[in-house]
Amino acid sequence: MDTKIILLDDCTPDFPDELKKHFSAWLEDLGDYDSDRLHPDIWFDCDYLKVEGESHNCVTAHIGNTIYVVVDNYDDFMDKDKAQAIIAAYFNDTPDINKSVSRTWEYFRSIPDGFAYRGGYGYTYSIAEYKPVTKQIIQ
Repeated sequence: MDTKIILLDDCTPDFPDELKKHFSAWLEDLGDYDSDRLHPDIWFDCDYLKVEGESHNCVTAHIGNTIYVVVDNYDDFMDKDKAQAIIAAYFNDTPDINKSVSRTWEYFRSIPDGFAYRGGYGYTYSIAEYKPVTKQIIQ
């Protein structure tokens, strides 16, 4: 069964309750803005989503069969469908993603689309390149 992927901006006015509970230590009250936001310190050891050459900080929360991916400055970035496809390919292990723990940050900087994931633990990242597989029609 495929995992449900939900992308959110870190300034989403109303995080789902289960996500608020998961990130309770990282939420801060913004007061005047009538919303919650992730504390800036969460971005120090985060995951990285790269879409069309631009790298974006993100954090993930695995809750049941859903993976929430909260992206820093989500509204500023490009193709949300492609971002969703990259994350879905990574967590569903599709042929569109090529994972490796032996790749370097130099390699990650050189690819147009990918995901550098550590899942909130340790210092080792899995660096994955996203390349959609073209389905060939055999006649």
